[in-house]
Amino acid sequence: MRISSAISLASLVGATAPLSDTIVSIKSGSDDVDVRHLPQLLVNAGHSFTDRSIVSFLYTADVTTLGYVHSQVVKTSSNTIDSDTLCDFVSTASVKLGLQADCGEDADGESFGHFDSDLHVDDPGAAYQKHLKWMEM
Repeated sequence: MRISSAISLASLVGATAPLSDTIVSIKSGSDDVDVRHLPQLLVNAGHSFTDRSIVSFLYTADVTTLGYVHSQVVKTSSNTIDSDTLCDFVSTASVKLGLQADCGEDADGESFGHFDSDLHVDDPGAAYQKHLKWMEM
């Protein structure tokens, strides 16, 4: 009995869906809006929504803010909230709040395999860009 339970548990552990990146950009005028703040902004504006899974997802989601390009990268998965569901929520919330939003799955998101710890990039050509290191970029 213990062995069959362990095997079924092992199959569940190995059945995780791969993470994908969803790129989100939300603006209010010229200001960036954090995707994690959308649920509270909706409540503050008097709007209600019934999908609490998106709220809990955004509360725990791995979100990386890319300030220079005014975007955020959200790790999504079919086991939690997939890219389409997140983008639907962002689009609907943005319309209700009068915000400008762009959202989509990062189709070509992949690591090059080499990470330059001085420049904090995974560009294989970074080793040849010593001038960026001199300027401490």
